[in-house]
Amino acid sequence: MQERSIWTRGSVFAVGMLALLLGVFAGNLGAGSRASAQEPAFVLFGIVSSGDAPLPSRVRASIGDVVCGTAQVQSSGNGAGVYALAVAPADRKAGCGTSGATVRMALLSGEIDPGIAVGQVLWRGGQSQRFDLYTAPDAADSGTFAGQFPTGPGVAYLRWTGSSAVPIARAVATIPREVTAVYFWNVRQQAFDSYIPNGGPIPSYTLVDADDIVLVHVR
Repeated sequence: MQERSIWTRGSVFAVGMLALLLGVFAGNLGAGSRASAQEPAFVLFGIVSSGDAPLPSRVRASIGDVVCGTAQVQSSGNGAGVYALAVAPADRKAGCGTSGATVRMALLSGEIDPGIAVGQVLWRGGQSQRFDLYTAPDAADSGTFAGQFPTGPGVAYLRWTGSSAVPIARAVATIPREVTAVYFWNVRQQAFDSYIPNGGPIPSYTLVDADDIVLVHVR
């Protein structure tokens, strides 16, 4: 697997990742000493992989329409890099992290780049989590899941309007609601393939194809 090879390239990569994390944690400790009553940030870190495309320069974390954290991508060669960023809590920046809020991740390649949505994760103040980010340039049209959402928590049948072979995390990132589960009926196996974000079991539904119809649980 590509991920395993990236994470076993040697001490240079490991030292780079450690330096990024230490910098992020040091920044949060400094902020905490100035305002000890503030809730700690949520730290995300991991691989950024772009395949044959140019490596994105930055990672952005947003909650709703509010940007709650950005970080530079440090290249490790061969279309891959690492990042570490702190997602701010709401008492540090209005509209940002509260328990269970959905953090949407995007990769950016320039100062005015609107970014490419690549995944989402639940905000957890004071914790750190590895969250790898992958792009799929050959399957990167402007697709989204289309359909009728419930007004509150519930389920929705949605159709993917983009191209095929799009990573599920990237496709789910286009849904403007907190997603707790995605199910796709596998006709060949006569069973549901599933994707449970935020630390769920290993997904059996990993790539979204054009016109896939899925059952999505949202909050």
